[in-house]
Amino acid sequence: MATRIYFQSSGTPICTPAQDAAWEHKWNVEVLPCFPMKMGMGLHSRNPWLFSGAAPRDVLHYQFVCPCRLKAQTISGTVKGQFRAQEDSGSRLCRALMIKVYNPANSTFRGTLLSHFPDALVSEFPPAYSWEDHRANRFLPPAGTLLTDVTCQDGDILVIEIGARSFNPNNQSHSIEIGDASASDLPEDETTTSQFSPWIEFSANLQWVNATQINAMGVQAAYGIPPMLSINAMGLQVAYSLIPDVGTVQVNALGVQVAYAEEPDVFTRRVFPVPSRIMRLQSQWGKRKFPICLGE
Repeated sequence: MATRIYFQSSGTPICTPAQDAAWEHKWNVEVLPCFPMKMGMGLHSRNPWLFSGAAPRDVLHYQFVCPCRLKAQTISGTVKGQFRAQEDSGSRLCRALMIKVYNPANSTFRGTLLSHFPDALVSEFPPAYSWEDHRANRFLPPAGTLLTDVTCQDGDILVIEIGARSFNPNNQSHSIEIGDASASDLPEDETTTSQFSPWIEFSANLQWVNATQINAMGVQAAYGIPPMLSINAMGLQVAYSLIPDVGTVQVNALGVQVAYAEEPDVFTRRVFPVPSRIMRLQSQWGKRKFPICLGE
């Protein structure tokens, strides 16, 4: 099963990795989270901005950091994606993309899955005049784009950098739309102009580490880290697996919680008798009460 990633138009990333040196133009980059599910963020495109320099020249627009932790695995196969984009008329811009595996614990990159900078102008962004909305669907990257195998460890994360490659040394400007508010995803074409959710999809079924958090005393302020954890002001906790139907959280009657990455084969439960008309509680000095049956 493939893994599709969606890109948030707002939010704070869990970390800010160094941006790759392959990008010649890196000022005013937006660093945002991305997830392997939709979070309902509004579709958004930054205001157009200008840059110039020797062609070809690569300009970084967004850096996306996925907070969902990867399990130890080797990521391989292919990747494809769809985004709506546009350029100032005559800018001669097309897609540019990097995908890396990053270890936030020691702030190092595990490896580069994709470094995609076309040798020639291909799938040029559609032109716009006076920056009215002329955005149209573009491959970013096209289907069948090969990844370089990267072996990752538990706790690694994905970092995806999206921008444009310019084949014009003069001033250029462009816009790439992000967000996932639309229930429909952009189709795989370069003709659609409708505003649907952009995405990138790995052919591999990426494996994620489940995450739940609670402190030792069970006292918890209200906060949420979708899709991993949501706690309301009363201290009631709802724990989620990163992948639906994977992972188990068990809470007993006293509110003591045990979280499992995978459901155990057998849960051991203590069974207490239900009081009835033939049951009494008897106590002895210095000992806890216990139930006894008096018989009919």
